[in-house]
Amino acid sequence: MLAVASGEKFIMPQTAREQWCYQLVGKYARQIAMRKWGNGLSFEQARDVPFPDEMPSWLSEQMTRWVDKAYKFTGGPGEWLLQEYNACRKEQVSLQLN
Repeated sequence: MLAVASGEKFIMPQTAREQWCYQLVGKYARQIAMRKWGNGLSFEQARDVPFPDEMPSWLSEQMTRWVDKAYKFTGGPGEWLLQEYNACRKEQVSLQLN
């Protein structure tokens, strides 16, 4: 799962939003990271991976944004996942909690 580091300490999510973001990024953004860093897919190939029919539209839209952001990011996968977790935690990402 996603490790959240603060200096030398590992911090587990405390609030409901932090826990939700931890799970969301750990499950779905990690898929995007695997496309880029794990499988070596090109940007176009990553964008062409279909989403399941039952996936809510807000989540497929978020994953499309994550593909765009991941392929512009120049660091490693762990850094990118942490960046996205922090953005979610700080409510810089518009997500539905239902």
